[in-house]
Amino acid sequence: MAGTRARTAELTYHFSRFKFKRLFYRFLSSSIQPISAMPTFDPENFTVRLLAESLFYDIEYGLVGSVSLIDSETERELYLASFMPDDGTYLVEAATAWEDEPTLEEDTDVAYALAVDSDVHGRYEVPEAAAQELLELAREHDLLPSVTIRCRQAGATRRFPAGPIIADALGTV
Repeated sequence: MAGTRARTAELTYHFSRFKFKRLFYRFLSSSIQPISAMPTFDPENFTVRLLAESLFYDIEYGLVGSVSLIDSETERELYLASFMPDDGTYLVEAATAWEDEPTLEEDTDVAYALAVDSDVHGRYEVPEAAAQELLELAREHDLLPSVTIRCRQAGATRRFPAGPIIADALGTV
């Protein structure tokens, strides 16, 4: 009789454990909301963030990141955006005059005419606002972006078009 009672107690324990698991899983499945899928890729947000990250200023190394919007038909820089360290704003300028035809004599030369004079198009407190304006201008005028990193050393400014630097880093050159 003692063996039967022990066996009954053991079966009751396993049954109650099974019942607990079943109730637990039923509770779990009804109380947890389905996991939402990852948000879909948003190319506009991606582009704005990439443009905003390109507008930087590094005081330690004297680096300034700027974005130009290029008209591929006329091969001219139409808009230029960069960070202005003197007042902490992001400036978007509309080009009004350009240098002569570009010559590609050095690795740092660009394949479009650089602006030599411009008017202020807009001043923005945050890089995302300037980036959004650049994106809207690019769409409106069908312009291509060009990211440039300028290095200010000993009073001289050197231009490093970021396209070849990025392509080299990715191994696509």
